[in-house]
Amino acid sequence: MLYLRSGGSTTLVSRPNPGVSDPEGPRPARFCWAPLDGDRALFLSTEKLTADATTGPNDEWADLYEFDAARPAGERLQDLSANPAEPAAVMTVVGVSEDGSYVYFVAAGAIGGEGEAGGRNLYVRHAGETTLVASLDEWHQSFLPSRTGTPWDVLLDTCAGIGAQILLFLWTTWSSLR
Repeated sequence: MLYLRSGGSTTLVSRPNPGVSDPEGPRPARFCWAPLDGDRALFLSTEKLTADATTGPNDEWADLYEFDAARPAGERLQDLSANPAEPAAVMTVVGVSEDGSYVYFVAAGAIGGEGEAGGRNLYVRHAGETTLVASLDEWHQSFLPSRTGTPWDVLLDTCAGIGAQILLFLWTTWSSLR
């Protein structure tokens, strides 16, 4: 269970939204990040906590959740990795910007049709959108005798990720100047 202590009260953060129940019952939550003010928290859980959660039929895959105490009561918990087609299968959070506006995570699911299902895909969550940065499967393939990962594939993935970050930086800079 994951709790948030704010303003002298304690709130169970890893509780399902109203009307949502998980047939497998309560599951542990793994803390990932919180800002200094402590009013938000990112965590992973295999428990179905939101109506759009995709943790798999037996809760075998984790989803990435955000709890925000500033939101209205029924909207405080959101699934940041919701993927209607298949489980997102979030493995870990690898980085979060200081203000929490950028969340980088690795998932085995092809979120939004991007990435390789069953692979290791690096995603960034920003402004309500989840975008594939790179597929880490090429590197993983280089260790498997039955598969190959070529440096050209890795270079292409890296260039695409860097290009996407540059475009995102330019767009956010331009938007803030308007």
